[in-house]
Amino acid sequence: MAPKTEFTKPGQKFATPPATDSLLKFYKTLHKQKKDSEMAMKWCLEHGVFTNDKAARIDVLLKLQKLALKKK
Repeated sequence: MAPKTEFTKPGQKFATPPATDSLLKFYKTLHKQKKDSEMAMKWCLEHGVFTNDKAARIDVLLKLQKLALKKK
């Protein structure tokens, strides 16, 4: 069994794709054009695209949004 990879950025679940990856380009562009896109924020967060500071802020934001939806 392969050892489990430990990611250091908040919220990161997957390895960061190479700069030539089409999904990376799509989600980075989407986040740049529409800062409040939950889909783009979540993908970029889970793939370690953001800096540690920005990842921590977005991780908290997404958790708060999830809690707010549960209360409705």
